[in-house]
Amino acid sequence: MSYGVAPDYGNKAILVKLAGLSEKDLLARLIFGEAMGEMLSGLVAVANVVVNRIKAGGYGRNIREVALAAGQFDCFSESNPHLRLTASPPMREPFTICEMIAELAAKGLLTDNTGGATHYVNLDVCRPLWLGKENMLETCRIGRHTFFKELR
Repeated sequence: MSYGVAPDYGNKAILVKLAGLSEKDLLARLIFGEAMGEMLSGLVAVANVVVNRIKAGGYGRNIREVALAAGQFDCFSESNPHLRLTASPPMREPFTICEMIAELAAKGLLTDNTGGATHYVNLDVCRPLWLGKENMLETCRIGRHTFFKELR
């Protein structure tokens, strides 16, 4: 989803703050921002996409590079009016679950429940350009997200 040209929410400063977090904390916020309201398997699936992108190569060498790559995750988009919420989650219990998942992912201890997916989308909200590529294979649906693997 693209939020287009947005008013200045002070998001540049927030992105700088996020870039200074540990990889585990950054991934926890990505999971929270991208999959808030999803069941546990949906939270795990979003974490797995980040891990799968590192393994696939070409998306970034580590969690920070993958998570903060321009245009990749809407929760970290400068034009996202909800970025402040993602940066400082007010709901302790749901965020604690995201932190636990991020820790497991950072240690390589998550079981991939996405079939190697490198992308996901909520098809009720948007249809990104990459969706029409022939090299995108649907791997599964978890909660509101449909997951895809880029075949190389």
